[in-house]
Amino acid sequence: MDIPLLACSTRWLLTPTMAASRRLLNLMMAPGGRASTTAAEWMSLVGHHCRTSLAPPPQPIEVLGRAAGRTLVVATGEHDRFLGPRRLATPVQRGLDVSLRTLPDVGHLVGDERPGEIVKLIEGVVARRTKRP
Repeated sequence: MDIPLLACSTRWLLTPTMAASRRLLNLMMAPGGRASTTAAEWMSLVGHHCRTSLAPPPQPIEVLGRAAGRTLVVATGEHDRFLGPRRLATPVQRGLDVSLRTLPDVGHLVGDERPGEIVKLIEGVVARRTKRP
């Protein structure tokens, strides 16, 4: 994480107010993105009632091996500050043998910013699976 995101995350972990939640969510979005009130309220509730385990560790190679031969899509937002394209492209190629899809003008919160992009990814997987012999 970069310093502004680390500072904002720490502030939110210590005092998960609506303002802190909104600031954190806004940093997770593409530049100029603004979190909805609903998302900020949800994030505040999470901060008040849950304890974070932080980011999970990478999956063991045995787990990744189970994905071999399956139709996979791995995507990230162009502006994702946690798991962005520069960080993910090589591990995704090496570990899963697929190319990372980078979604333009999106941050970490694709589902909030551009839910239609997720629909397109799923439609692409379904289309590829139905074309198999």
